[in-house]
Amino acid sequence: MIGARSINMMGKTCGRLSVIKFAFFRQYPSTKNIAYWHCRCGCGNEKDVDGRNLRNGVTQSCGCLSKETNSKRVKGIPFTAEHKRKISDAHKGKKHSEEHKRKNSEAKIGLYSGEKNPNWSGGVSFEPYSPSFNQQLKERVRVRDNFICPLWGITELECNTRLPVHYIDYDKANAKPENLITLCQSCHSKTCFDRKYWQKRFKNFMEAQNYRSISC
Repeated sequence: MIGARSINMMGKTCGRLSVIKFAFFRQYPSTKNIAYWHCRCGCGNEKDVDGRNLRNGVTQSCGCLSKETNSKRVKGIPFTAEHKRKISDAHKGKKHSEEHKRKNSEAKIGLYSGEKNPNWSGGVSFEPYSPSFNQQLKERVRVRDNFICPLWGITELECNTRLPVHYIDYDKANAKPENLITLCQSCHSKTCFDRKYWQKRFKNFMEAQNYRSISC
């Protein structure tokens, strides 16, 4: 029950917070009972807030506003090596509960899927491979490239697994030998990002090796 002297905050909006109902009184040693109000933030989170902080504007969100402000403040500011080391040291040894891991995982579901992904290229990854891009062709390309990744110089034997064969122009219909190159798994995963850079780099490499005139 709200006291006679308490200021009724029901239905009021304070920043991003909408007051839903009275929550409880909290007794402080140096002052009277303080009313707390149950609020819903614009982001969807709910929390109990000190009525005084609602009225004087100290609390305007569940905490999301502060995070956004801090993020904008440091955006574009490069961290020094010392600063990065301190951040790394501060997180060492920290263990998250299974509940925290589950919530973190669920929060990211669909966040970067499809057109939301910064590497989205119109859905080309869903296109079918050329029928000629079979195991025999892949093996001939590996033989041509001496079973070596040209970026790291690592061999198939050292990787202890079959080296992937990559489409240089990312066109799955173009299975010509000069459009295919052998990579290690690590380098192959990098080609998912900055495609124009890798396309140019691999084309220059193939031309330098004169692979266009080599039949595999």
